[in-house]
Amino acid sequence: MSIQSSHKKFLEKAVLIAGSQKKLAVALSRILRERGEKREIKQPQIWNWLHRDKVFQAEYAIPIEMATNGEVTRYDLRPDLFGEAPSKEAA
Repeated sequence: MSIQSSHKKFLEKAVLIAGSQKKLAVALSRILRERGEKREIKQPQIWNWLHRDKVFQAEYAIPIEMATNGEVTRYDLRPDLFGEAPSKEAA
């Protein structure tokens, strides 16, 4: 599976978990604010990630992992950068 198709599959899952693209954007904006960042995520940016961007921006992988309570992980979204998920046995 290519990185592009992988990130889209897991972004779609994150949207389903959040309830909508807008709700995911709101959750990500809240997480970024809690981390002291001033960036705001809007629904059109989520749409672009799903439909236009060839590679998902890695800086949002951890906030999405947080917004989905770990159901979608950084390893799912960007395995090219984060590698494979550590096994649960190692934890």
